[in-house]
Amino acid sequence: MMIHESLHLYPPTGVVSREVFADMKFGDIIVRKRVYIRTVILTQHTDWGIWEPDSYTFNPERFADGILQFLFSLSPNYIHKPSLRLAIEAEHGVRLVRM
Repeated sequence: MMIHESLHLYPPTGVVSREVFADMKFGDIIVRKRVYIRTVILTQHTDWGIWEPDSYTFNPERFADGILQFLFSLSPNYIHKPSLRLAIEAEHGVRLVRM
């Protein structure tokens, strides 16, 4: 419970980003291929609709009955081919000098 609550209040990453690989529609919203969807983890971890008004309070007991369960299923068209798309580069390169 302590570890789950610690990760709830202090997530290991600030933002999750995913690339859309095909045009998709979510309700009335159309998301085009090659668009990046980003979500800030802390906003999800402190949403009162999910965590109630004490979302910023350290309360390991909120996990006493286990973790919230979410059900997902893969599209039948899914092809597992992970790729790392994060790159941070210096615009003008980095000059190193021996010291």
